[in-house]
Amino acid sequence: MKIIVGSKNEHKVNAVRQAAKEFFTDFEVNGMKTSSGVSEHPVGDDETLTGAMNRANAGREAHPDAYYTIGLESGFNTVIGETYVSNWCTITNKTGTVVNVAGIQFKKPDESGPTGFIGVVSGDALTRQDIIAQLVRDAFILMRSKEYDEN
Repeated sequence: MKIIVGSKNEHKVNAVRQAAKEFFTDFEVNGMKTSSGVSEHPVGDDETLTGAMNRANAGREAHPDAYYTIGLESGFNTVIGETYVSNWCTITNKTGTVVNVAGIQFKKPDESGPTGFIGVVSGDALTRQDIIAQLVRDAFILMRSKEYDEN
């Protein structure tokens, strides 16, 4: 089974591999360079989700034979005057089903660390790859539920 990630970012590609291992036995995950079509640091759920959707759709256009294509995007939200980090995942399957999933949101610290913003707020208990992998797990669960309902 071919899974395409709309990014060459190693944290994103490895997170998809990590999540896929929990659902599939025979798969390959490949990253590809895509444009999110949004600003470098998206603001708000609309822009951040649009970036994830654009990345998944670019993967689908370049690899129509892929079983799944995945777009991942991180951005910022302002809630009651505070800035939060947000994450979105879009997954498409070869029959055209699309699932969008939001991940953990947390108050943005003043600075990022080697394991990302989440490493700073979690005392390095979690890494950026960890939270992306959880987001992709959630997306696979919802996609598989939709696929089951379609059959």
